[in-house]
Amino acid sequence: MKRKSAKTLRAECTHLWGLVVRNRDNHTCQWCGKPGNQPHHIVSKAQGNIARFDVDNGITLCFYCHMRRIQREPLEFAEFVHRWLAARKLDYDGMRKKYQQIQKLGGADYNILKNSLRNALLRRQTPGPFGPGLGKSSVSPHPSYTKGIVL
Repeated sequence: MKRKSAKTLRAECTHLWGLVVRNRDNHTCQWCGKPGNQPHHIVSKAQGNIARFDVDNGITLCFYCHMRRIQREPLEFAEFVHRWLAARKLDYDGMRKKYQQIQKLGGADYNILKNSLRNALLRRQTPGPFGPGLGKSSVSPHPSYTKGIVL
């Protein structure tokens, strides 16, 4: 069997990350409460690979809030995110510091991460960057979301 490249594994992990975030949030926009299918990174993905795949760094938004409201109301969104994180006992600045510590991931790291995300979908739990974390969702991933990914 041919080994997958790090780029391919990263793309698979990104897709699984989105599935887990949407599943955790019950496919509901966390800002306006409407149905949501847009996973959004709270701390920029550019902060490092760990920020890209940490489920705590994700929030589900509807298309309108993700594409329009964030651009038009950035201060209101920042205030909302800080309240949302505080309700989950998370700290934005602490998350940024954590993400800056680890920058590079290799193929083996992506495989570990992919397995963690895949297992979280199967158990309906929220994983941390390299293992299960807190929280459970009662919603299964929609079959169309897992198309092309072997669970």
